[in-house]
Amino acid sequence: MKTTFIYFSIILSLLFFVSCKKDKKEEVNDDTMYTNISRSIIGCISDIYNQNIAGKPSGNQNMTVSGPLGGNVTITGSNTVDDNKTNSLDFLYSLESVKYVFVSQYYTTTLTLTGTINETGSFNNNDKYLSINYKSDNLKVVGSIYYTKNEKINRDINFSGNININRNYYQTNSIIFGETVSY
Repeated sequence: MKTTFIYFSIILSLLFFVSCKKDKKEEVNDDTMYTNISRSIIGCISDIYNQNIAGKPSGNQNMTVSGPLGGNVTITGSNTVDDNKTNSLDFLYSLESVKYVFVSQYYTTTLTLTGTINETGSFNNNDKYLSINYKSDNLKVVGSIYYTKNEKINRDINFSGNININRNYYQTNSIIFGETVSY
């Protein structure tokens, strides 16, 4: 009887140790994926703006430039800066295979963007004021999101359609291919 109890205890202990893992394999859930797609789009357009428009005289713009990590972007539209240094903008970015990488805490999102994005709104860095909308009816997003913690999970991204991102200084609300995320 005592021997049976010892064997039973050993088996239970082994089962406990085998079933407990330090790092549990996690999935990249939809909310995380769509949030990182939204952040990637904002980051890409912001980089394009900062590299090609910021610091130049306001007015009408019409130029074709390289994307941050490849591809081509045609920028058309205009911006104005008032006496209070509030910058108002209305730009159309025509993206041709524009590559972008967005890195956040444990995620690396690598995307290629094709289509048009209209950026409208205004901002004033001195007053911490920001109200910008990014909208597209025909954006194609291909790439992946890589989760670097634990089991290093990779999730493919391949979507086409509508995006609508409303960004202010404190929050961003996005509809990305029909999915709503806020952060």
